[in-house]
Amino acid sequence: MIFRTCAITVTILSLIFFTHLPALAEMAPREFLSGYAGSLPADPSLRARTYFNNPDVRRLIYQLESGPLTNIEVNKALKGSDVEIDDLIRVRLIQEKDGYFYIAFNYFTADDMRAVHEATEKYIPRLVAAYAAKDDEFNTILSSYSQRSVKTGLLKFVLIAGMSLNWDGLDITLDKEMRRTNFVSGDNPDGGEWQYSFWAAERVDGHSNKGYFWGSSTFPGGPFNFADNPVDFSFSSFGDPYSDPRMNFPDLLYIPGDKMPEAVRGHAQKIGLADREELGVSLENALGLELARPVSAILFALREKPHDFEELYKASGITEKERTAAVLDLLVEIGYIEKQDKNYVLIAPVFDYADAEMLNAALKLSRNIVADWLDENYTLIRDDLSGLTGMENGVPYESLFTQIWHEFFGRATHDLVAAGLLEDPYGPAIRYQGSFSLLWRMRLYDFTPG
Repeated sequence: MIFRTCAITVTILSLIFFTHLPALAEMAPREFLSGYAGSLPADPSLRARTYFNNPDVRRLIYQLESGPLTNIEVNKALKGSDVEIDDLIRVRLIQEKDGYFYIAFNYFTADDMRAVHEATEKYIPRLVAAYAAKDDEFNTILSSYSQRSVKTGLLKFVLIAGMSLNWDGLDITLDKEMRRTNFVSGDNPDGGEWQYSFWAAERVDGHSNKGYFWGSSTFPGGPFNFADNPVDFSFSSFGDPYSDPRMNFPDLLYIPGDKMPEAVRGHAQKIGLADREELGVSLENALGLELARPVSAILFALREKPHDFEELYKASGITEKERTAAVLDLLVEIGYIEKQDKNYVLIAPVFDYADAEMLNAALKLSRNIVADWLDENYTLIRDDLSGLTGMENGVPYESLFTQIWHEFFGRATHDLVAAGLLEDPYGPAIRYQGSFSLLWRMRLYDFTPG
């Protein structure tokens, strides 16, 4: 099972990981970013992108931009394809009303996206200015983090760009009824449910989402955990559309070895790459989900204080010293820890129970900023975007706002990094660029995918 916490995703497995990374729908000359929010079914025939990437379906959607079509017209457009009307209704790409068919999902043409970008230019400077005005307060709150080897700007990145603008922003807009998610849902063969919403936005010449840090991957998370001996922690990574495949956790648990850079792959091979079946998911040539346990044990130990090899070997629970050394070498390579003399020190954010007061204070400050900005600007933004294609097809603005919010907060993360208020995932010292990671105790934050 794959879990998505934002609307921008790439399909990786079948239903376990919370992740958000954009992918191009391959069809020229019109190009689209597309993605999901929520959890995905393993069966591709139940996923909206499977059909959106079909040229016949895409041509049908282009026709629907100009207005509704009859059943005869839709069937004519799909003639000769292996797609049925019921397929498109099932994944909510189209819907029927009074004998006519309309676009039913969060769909944005290039003209729509130009309007969104204009609104972003107009309103996001206000949000960035609000964060800049509170930067000293954030720095004061985060000064209580005991491991000085972890940069304050990096702590602010995972807190503000990841946990707050991304996760909290989605929760706040739901609570305020500013957005709602139109899920496609069903049951998994191995138990549990999947549900997702799908969006697609046409590329606009001259516009790039590089540095829009709007995507996250999380495992374990929400109600999804190891069935045997469940854990009390989550790994999360936060990145932009160009950060895939991310060289951090949880992504490295399931990325195939041939997708890793040579240096990372070398350490991973020493740890152990193999084809695995874990939690109902087939992994090919991967490190595997169970590696999350020893890696987290090492990082939580280093959250307390620096440790030498023997201490981390005992803390990890790994039975072989050679494998422990390979894990530590991997963590050094990807920028989680550093070796200083005989000790290893932490340089990536890790939030343990002792950080609860600090974390809550920083998130409260950030939530207030987001909520105030939304209260002041949401209606103005809605008025500016009243002519979107989706709305003309009957898709509620509140549904479209899920992706609109990603454009807005993604641009905010870009500008906060550019202003030096957050650490830069593309900084010259970052070996594997485009994303940062976080390890945190589940009880510190109420995480809900989608």
